[in-house]
Amino acid sequence: MRSLSTHAHNVYLQTWYELGLVGVTLLMLFGLSIVNAIKTLSLTVQPYAYATFTSAAVVAASSYGMWQIWFLAMFGYSVALFWVGRSVASR
Repeated sequence: MRSLSTHAHNVYLQTWYELGLVGVTLLMLFGLSIVNAIKTLSLTVQPYAYATFTSAAVVAASSYGMWQIWFLAMFGYSVALFWVGRSVASR
């Protein structure tokens, strides 16, 4: 008999399995808040911010183990590199 695995290899499914509707709602609100924050950036930087957000979302869709430190650090590192790139581009 086949069933869904609790090891989803997908952060969105893992959120649903481990945290339920509350976790999925919080993850969605977090994502929407990031998109709204990107809208406040200058028009020259917005495409790069959207690309960073999209690439992070795609990596999350094909990754697993969202509570692992290397996985969480990857998202923090991408935000840091985006801000470095933004400051270089603004000069």
